[in-house]
Amino acid sequence: MRHYLERGTTTVEFAIVGSLFFMVLMGVLEFGRALYTWNTLSEVARRGARVAAVCPLYHSAIERVALITSPGDTGGSPFVHGLLPEHIQTQYLDEDSNNIADPIGNYSDIKFVRVSINGFQYTTLIPFVGPHRIFSTPGFDATLPRESLGISADSATPVCFGSQT
Repeated sequence: MRHYLERGTTTVEFAIVGSLFFMVLMGVLEFGRALYTWNTLSEVARRGARVAAVCPLYHSAIERVALITSPGDTGGSPFVHGLLPEHIQTQYLDEDSNNIADPIGNYSDIKFVRVSINGFQYTTLIPFVGPHRIFSTPGFDATLPRESLGISADSATPVCFGSQT
């Protein structure tokens, strides 16, 4: 008789424990996804700064190589959903790390290049997290000393990462 009264307890226990398990599992997966996005944004800034240091001023390859896309692609990054070329800003800095307003006119003053990722918003896959599941990320930037800035030793037309423009 006692066994008959406890017939549904296993199902109820599984429902409670299973829902907790899947909530924790989804939280771990979302945290891993957020960490991947964070690291990729940092890498995008680093790649962009590296290209900006060796390519001509405001060259199209800076955004393309930073976003890890192919020549001719005008869309966003295939690795981070929602990361677009509009999120990438390139600055040319003087020796005191001040932004040079006209880098073309003050070419010899450029000592550093900085590429920043600003305005990117991360969207979670878990419902009920934050307003509309969207979080603004902090700005990511990378600053490197200038190198050739696209000027070659033989003064040929600069070709930077597969394109001239």
